[in-house]
Amino acid sequence: HLLGHDVGSAMRDVLVRWNGGDAIVVGLGSTVADAVVFQNGGDGIVADSGSSVSDSTVYDNAADGIETGGGCSVQRNTVRANTGVALRLGAQSTYRENTLTGNGGGCVTGGVSAGDNGCNGAVN
Repeated sequence: HLLGHDVGSAMRDVLVRWNGGDAIVVGLGSTVADAVVFQNGGDGIVADSGSSVSDSTVYDNAADGIETGGGCSVQRNTVRANTGVALRLGAQSTYRENTLTGNGGGCVTGGVSAGDNGCNGAVN
């Protein structure tokens, strides 16, 4: 998997697949953008507190699509067909303009919707 454990790491324009565990793991205040993450053995993207995850496509992972710590921003992602929940968000994390479909654990756990999210065809 790709690790960016340093504070303020940036992962942009990456493709990650076929890892035995989590695909992308980043530390506090990091950015993941324009990633394509699929067919991994754990979560697709794991972002620590204060991070941003945007404009990424996350699918067919064996656990959650995107998991964050508290105070994160998750926007404009397509998250589909993961075994776990599409978005597992920490306290005070916001999510906006995400398309979430066919995830085994449902659409969202935690966080606060800032609007315009699609969950299996319904907008919230």
